[in-house]
Amino acid sequence: MDSLYVGAARDLITACIDLQKLNKYIRDHEGMPPAFFMAIPGESAPLMTSLAVDDNDKISLSLGRGYHDLDEEFSRDPEGVSAFFFTCTIGTKSSLSDQALEWYDSIEYEPDGILYPEPLVYDDFFDSVRCPQAGEIICFLYAVKAVIELCKRGTIMTEDFRERRPIVFVSGHPSCPLIGIGEELFHRNTFAEVEALPSMDRSIRELPVIDTGWTVGAKKLGRDERGGQTFMVVELEGETTSGKKIPVNGGGLISLWKTLETLFSTGAMGKPGIPARLRICHPGLAPMAKTFIGDMVEVTQADPTDSMAVLLNLE
Repeated sequence: MDSLYVGAARDLITACIDLQKLNKYIRDHEGMPPAFFMAIPGESAPLMTSLAVDDNDKISLSLGRGYHDLDEEFSRDPEGVSAFFFTCTIGTKSSLSDQALEWYDSIEYEPDGILYPEPLVYDDFFDSVRCPQAGEIICFLYAVKAVIELCKRGTIMTEDFRERRPIVFVSGHPSCPLIGIGEELFHRNTFAEVEALPSMDRSIRELPVIDTGWTVGAKKLGRDERGGQTFMVVELEGETTSGKKIPVNGGGLISLWKTLETLFSTGAMGKPGIPARLRICHPGLAPMAKTFIGDMVEVTQADPTDSMAVLLNLE
C-alpha cells in the first residue's frame, strides 16, 4: 500500500473514532436515522448508507453497492448483480479479527486509546469478508467524514430528511469533503434506479469568478410530466431584459448541472466565468452547486415558488 493510501487509512481510523464520539447524540434522538443514498467520488452509482448503534453504544456505518430500494434491506440489482456491503465498526483490540490486525500492521498505526475501528468489506451477501482495498479506504473515509458533518448539522435527525429520502453528494478532498443534499430520487413503495454519480468538469474550476449575480431556475413546458421540454432560465443581476432561456437535454438533476456548466463556459453575457453570486430556485441544483463551487462563490437556495419573472412568463 503506497503512502497516499496509508495516510488515508490512518485518517479513516481517526474519523471513525470521531464518529463514535457522536454516539450519545445519535442515541438521544428517537429512532434511528433512515437509510439514504450517498454519491461518493470514484463510485459509479450512489451507495446506500445507514448508521447503527448497538447496546454498548458502539456505532457502525454501513455502505451498500447494488442497492436500489431503501425499503427492502437486501434488494438486488434488477440485472442480478450481487450487492456488496462495506461496514466500519468500533471495538477493542482484543475484538479485532486476524485480518484487521494484519491491516493495522500494514499501515503501522494504532489509535491513542482503547477504541479500534474495523473496516470490513462483505462480498456477495456475506459469503466472504476482507479488509478494504486502497480505493475502498478512500470511499470509507469520504462516507464517515460526510456522516460526521451531517450529524453536526443535525440534518439526518430532521423529519424532512426522513420523509424526502434525499441523496447526499460528496466531493472535494476525502479528509475534508464538501457536502450537498440533492433532490428526492423516488417515492416510497416505488422501485427506481438511482441516478448516476454527478461530476464536474475540471475546466470549470479554472474559470474566472465574475463580479455579478445570476438567478437560476428550471421549468418543464408541456401538458404532462412525460412530455414537454425542460428549460433553464437565468436572470442576470442588473439586467432589465427578461433573462435567458436555455433548453436542457433531459430533465434530470445532472442534466441541469451540465447545462449550467455549459453556461459558465460560454458565458451568459458572452464572457466565460462563474458569477460571484449564484441564486438558485431549484431544490436539487442548489445543494449540488454548493458542493461543487460553494468554496469559490456565494451560492444561495431560493424558494422555488419565489422564482423570477422570466420563469412565470415562459409559457
